Amino acid sequence: MAEQEEIAANASEALAQLQYVQNIYTQRYELLNSQLTAMNIARESMLRGLELASNTDRMKGTSILLTTDDATYMRARIEDVESIIAYVGGGYLTEKPVKDAKAFLEQNMKENDAIHSKLVAEMQNLEKELFSISYRIAALTRQ
Repeated sequence: MAEQEEIAANASEALAQLQYVQNIYTQRYELLNSQLTAMNIARESMLRGLELASNTDRMKGTSILLTTDDATYMRARIEDVESIIAYVGGGYLTEKPVKDAKAFLEQNMKENDAIHSKLVAEMQNLEKELFSISYRIAALTRQ
């Protein structure tokens, strides 16, 4: 009888530990998922910036709508594009010649893609671990 109680206590302790680890892994997975979402938004912004930087010659003399706030726009005419103002992070902007701005955006996209790949790999590993933990929890609860 004492042996069965010890087995039950060990199983209960193992179950609690697995649930704790599962909770930590789930929180980490959710954090990575939100980071990937933010990175995808940043990548789309960089792609739009790169597309604009690549088409500056075709933009000369055209009109565009500028947002002044969420509901107000004004029409502006592009006379010449000598430089581009790019976001560099931390709330800072920098003005760069078009050629340098394109190189800057391309480098940022490469760095973003490398980090993105690492995060995806980490998420895949967490998925495997979470599956394994879920299987072990199910096995322990059946005992």
